Amino acid sequence: MLTASFSLVDVAMVGQLGTIQLAAVGLVSKSFFVSMHILSGLASGAGILAAQYFGKKDKSQYISVLLITLTVSLLFTIPLTSLAYFFSEEIMHLLSDNPAIIAEGKIYIKTSCFFHMLTGIVLVYGAMLRSIHHSILPMIAGLIGIILNTFLNYLLIFGHFGFSTMGVQGAAIATVLSKCLELGILLLIIHYKKYPLIVNHLYYFKESFVKKKIKLLLKTSSPIVMSELSWSMGVFAYYIIYGYIGANELAAMSMLEPLEGIFIQFFVGFGAACTIILGNQLGAGKPEEAFKTAKMFMLLIPLGGIAAGIILISCYPLAVLFFDNISTEALALSRQIILLLGGMMCLKLFNMTTMFGILRSGGDTKYIFLIDLVSMWGVGVPLAFISAFVMEWPLILVLSMLVAEETVKMLWSMYRVNSGKWLNNLVS
Repeated sequence: MLTASFSLVDVAMVGQLGTIQLAAVGLVSKSFFVSMHILSGLASGAGILAAQYFGKKDKSQYISVLLITLTVSLLFTIPLTSLAYFFSEEIMHLLSDNPAIIAEGKIYIKTSCFFHMLTGIVLVYGAMLRSIHHSILPMIAGLIGIILNTFLNYLLIFGHFGFSTMGVQGAAIATVLSKCLELGILLLIIHYKKYPLIVNHLYYFKESFVKKKIKLLLKTSSPIVMSELSWSMGVFAYYIIYGYIGANELAAMSMLEPLEGIFIQFFVGFGAACTIILGNQLGAGKPEEAFKTAKMFMLLIPLGGIAAGIILISCYPLAVLFFDNISTEALALSRQIILLLGGMMCLKLFNMTTMFGILRSGGDTKYIFLIDLVSMWGVGVPLAFISAFVMEWPLILVLSMLVAEETVKMLWSMYRVNSGKWLNNLVS
């Protein structure tokens, strides 16, 4: 939820600058959304192995998993950081055909280029800490980061307390600096508390980078990364469709998506807890116990989803208070969209828990990738594209195509959980 709050703070404050600035930051945030989910997939693979090693009581393997994952993360984010810095304008021309949006967006991309690298490291350490039952530390670090992000946004976007008014560039600087602080807190407390994630000898590197360990991590993580890439690219494709429908449509979605994201991230955290608990049970050789626990989670989620949808709709009046300079057309669209998003919440959250919580705990990552790939790229995105560009339907009808995608995911993931084929011990 704190991760989603980073976007919410940026969007809420940038939204006060105007519709174009909000649309630009919303679009760029979605491009970051893709890289974040690739990195999240990598971190999730590390978390699955760490959770099962914890259940097996094999603590010597934590550092090996950590070192390999950090190395792969940096190999991905260093080139991405370079692209964002040197080719920001070219990237924006791929995302939009609106010159005003391109001008604002390229500033945000270039200034915030180090966000990718910092986020990759934070996600890896967070996943490892949660897998060994130290979930409070990443939460506290994230909370401090969001407080700093909010304060710096206030100073740099609007130029308070003697600072220059920097607009979207100020929002980007605030995001990078707050992520630096979050990472610094994690590393400082890990060393102060002497958690089993400290790398203080070259011996660990020699023991970690062996073919068997690298192969196990890549085998576990690769399908998750591909699944996260497929899903995040699909979400990004939806945003490009919204942007080509119009600036007001893109601004309306940019207003509401971070609010919806906070509710979704609560259940992403719930799914992560499922992965850890079930992974501990599977690593300890207790598949029957894990299956019963998974059934309990599946019964709880629909109730939580209904409640989340109702609360999301109820929060709408508070959310729009931040957007004084947004066009009346965008605000009118947002009132329609929030009802649809709230109604879909139950479906979305059920799928996140079954796929990214239960199935992932046993390393059933290839099947998750298959479900994601077929439902999004075979159902959701084609229907949205046809409804927007062929049928030329309004945004609310284009959005309703997402219901078909989520329904396919729900039926397929339920079948897989009930089959029990995901109950795998990866570290025996």
